[in-house]
Amino acid sequence: MSAIIHKFLLVGPWPKSLAEIGAVIVNDLYEANYQFDRSQIDVLGINLTAVLEKRFFDLYTKWKQNNPHLQVVVVIPSDFSKKSLLDLQWKYSFSKIFTSYSDKNIEQYLNLSLEKSYQEKQFENYRSLLEEQSKKLEKLKYSLDDKIEKRTKFLVESRRKLFLTNIRIESFRKALTAVYQSHNLAELEKNLNEELLRTFEIQWIKILFAPQDEQFVKELESQLQYQHLRFRVHKQNNEIGSVFFMRSLQKPFAKEESEFLARVAEAVSIATERFENRVKLERIHDYWKTLFNAIKDAIILIDPEYNIIQTNMEKFDGQKKCHEFLFGKSSPCEGCRLGQKFEIQHINESFEVAGQLVVLEGRRYAIHYYRNTTKKHELEKELLELAPKAELGILSSSIAHEINNPLGGLLSYTQLLLMDTNESSPMHTDLKSMEIAIKKCAEIVNNLLVNTRT
Repeated sequence: MSAIIHKFLLVGPWPKSLAEIGAVIVNDLYEANYQFDRSQIDVLGINLTAVLEKRFFDLYTKWKQNNPHLQVVVVIPSDFSKKSLLDLQWKYSFSKIFTSYSDKNIEQYLNLSLEKSYQEKQFENYRSLLEEQSKKLEKLKYSLDDKIEKRTKFLVESRRKLFLTNIRIESFRKALTAVYQSHNLAELEKNLNEELLRTFEIQWIKILFAPQDEQFVKELESQLQYQHLRFRVHKQNNEIGSVFFMRSLQKPFAKEESEFLARVAEAVSIATERFENRVKLERIHDYWKTLFNAIKDAIILIDPEYNIIQTNMEKFDGQKKCHEFLFGKSSPCEGCRLGQKFEIQHINESFEVAGQLVVLEGRRYAIHYYRNTTKKHELEKELLELAPKAELGILSSSIAHEINNPLGGLLSYTQLLLMDTNESSPMHTDLKSMEIAIKKCAEIVNNLLVNTRT
């Protein structure tokens, strides 16, 4: 009894919907081995847990011996160790790696893996057939001219197909190069147009983000006369736009061309994310440069030989040493300590320098921030000189207030007595003299207060 033919065998919690395409879903390696013993399996889908089991290598070796063209598709979480993943890939040669069972391309890649298995079988059959025919041709070369002619035609057709395959592979390589070398969407569209026009006669490529892509589809269907293919542009599993490939109505797209352009669309998705990250980095760089140049005090990045690598000073126009550029000196400043805090005296000016050591690409550098403290020292000196005068003013003010209070009382009491005394009284003249004397004292105190305020 011949073995049952099953295209796909899936080990683990794969989507039940895959059973509709002929897939057999089992829970563990024991059931998988049972299916291999009684069925012919071309594509094996497996999860990480089963791959890491000790017996999987022995079972895999056995299955591979029975079917050398077996294709293995695996689901491995994205947070799995990259080094361990490379070891597993080297050991088992997975034809496709998914990060989730919910990937909507699972069915597509299972079919692609099946096609790859069939192709390998076909190539093996071709090789065996060629060897067999070669032997027969050596024995029957005079009697099998008609068969030789048919075989020759077959080989010519195979060469033609191989030639077309090589052209498409080279075109894909050039398309990927064009995507990588592009710096923005306009340049990407231009480069892809140039590369794909030669091989696939693509007349127009358009990349649009949502919702403009939906509007463009309506225009294509209503106004523009093109055969077109539309592929989604993704960013972290989210659809953000579409890429359109268009050419003449007289030349519809073949299946192989659609699959090829789908690969190009995947590269476009990666490129759009790279463009966005590049714009963000350029914007951050501009912000940093503006902030750096806005600082008035000198900030200088120097190497151990005091050569200036970067500075925010406008007048810097070439390779100079920091002491030469800032102070016109031919040797390092006295007291200079790379990457530390120190002070510098230059002519009549003083500078406080804050330093920090940094390591860039394995080499040590120093960042120095120069702050001119000349005015600060002058103000401190002036404050020290004014301190005695300020103390004297405070003391004078206190004395003036203490004297002013009793003088006010004396003046009020004297004026009351004057109001009760007749001008003919002998006391009136004395009280009047006292009032004048008190007002004179008050004037002296008031002048003292004015001077202390100044």
